[in-house]
Amino acid sequence: MAPSHLRHLLHSQKWLCMCVVCVSVYVPASGSDKCAIIVMSGLGGTDTSATGINNRGVVTGTAWTLNNAVYHPFVYHNGSTLELMPLGESAYAGATDINMERYVAGRTDGSGLDARATLWTPEGKPVDMGNLGGSMTTAAEINNLLQAVGYGETAEGDTHAFMWMRGDMTDLGTLSGDHSKAYSLNNNGITVGLSWLEGNFVFAACYWEDGVIHELPGLGGEFSRAFGVNDHNQIVGYARPQYGNRTPVVWQQRWIRRLRYPNSSGAEAHGINNNGVIIGSMEKGSWSEYSTEIVWPSPDYMAVSVYKLLPPNSRWGYIANLSDINDLNQIVGSGNYGPNDDVFNRHAFLLTPVYPSFDLTQFSPGISGQMSTIEAHNVPPGATVHFLGARWGGGALIPTCEVTKNALQLEDPRQLGTAVADEGGVAVIEGLIPDEWAGREILFQAFIRDSCEISNLVVQTFE
Repeated sequence: MAPSHLRHLLHSQKWLCMCVVCVSVYVPASGSDKCAIIVMSGLGGTDTSATGINNRGVVTGTAWTLNNAVYHPFVYHNGSTLELMPLGESAYAGATDINMERYVAGRTDGSGLDARATLWTPEGKPVDMGNLGGSMTTAAEINNLLQAVGYGETAEGDTHAFMWMRGDMTDLGTLSGDHSKAYSLNNNGITVGLSWLEGNFVFAACYWEDGVIHELPGLGGEFSRAFGVNDHNQIVGYARPQYGNRTPVVWQQRWIRRLRYPNSSGAEAHGINNNGVIIGSMEKGSWSEYSTEIVWPSPDYMAVSVYKLLPPNSRWGYIANLSDINDLNQIVGSGNYGPNDDVFNRHAFLLTPVYPSFDLTQFSPGISGQMSTIEAHNVPPGATVHFLGARWGGGALIPTCEVTKNALQLEDPRQLGTAVADEGGVAVIEGLIPDEWAGREILFQAFIRDSCEISNLVVQTFE
């Protein structure tokens, strides 16, 4: 939420819509590599985490309920949140992934160590996915074929990867050790994860195809792990060289390739979409320091910090994790937002690309206490333009528009006025710049409701 003084400033001004007033200089908008970051509503508690997103922009995750009584899964879409209930009489449950038809995978937590892999139908009904003979199973991911993978305890007390499909759970076995875990699968049924090797002192990245397990090549060290796979069968994770730290890698056709990242003590790749965009994390150099979440635009590029994708003046102080990425390059995760968040008080977010298509100027003359104008250029003639202002950068939904189409980069924006574009594609509003804006940075953006178009984001410091 924006500070109350901004609400007062933006509401107290009498912005007037008027005919076009031309100015000679403006900066054209261009395609942006920035995103909007939208805070997702939770279930009333202090901690919310987003874990999965499908290609329709529908998100799932886990949130504490009112007064932090229990945690439950949720489904979020375009500002609406639906709570999902656990199996039977259990109090707790969490979600890990969601497919295109809104089937959700996760687990229900019972008493003690008892936990059951759970599938939620699009109607919200929980379904027990079964077990491997032991007391614990967890579903990690689900694809569009209604196949889910995860891991569970066997009757002998070992942990094995499994695949579930339409009521049947299959033990996927191990390489040569006693334990394995499956973390991800694609729409070809390729499953990836890790397996312990003989003696159970070392584990290695692996994949399963048609129920057969295969070890993935490493970098000469003793540990590797595969976290994600896309529909091109590109697999991402990390491997250790013989002497060195965890190194993010991509496997394709069983060949291993290092991913480039800024100098640090180690990094991991956690997910890859069908565009080849990869999400992961990088250690800052000390176990006492937080990690930095990073994004690779493709396997050929150096990783960039996720903070470079945020709008300016964002109040996200710490991005704790990037959990999933869809084929629209939308990313979900959780982090600390605003001054009151800490490690036990996090917010879920949706980081979504924005697509500016017309140009917004700064206010001119931009001096407090004087009348000023702001203009939108290259607007379809006759379109109604909504001009917005905010104190902070962030994200907001455009009314009546799907978040998969576009979003605003303002946090809690306030409408300053509207104007209809003339035959030259220019729309203008005029107003008095408040005295309180002197020396202050204010953010501005405009949108067209009917077409979901947005302008570039303007950051202006007033005299």
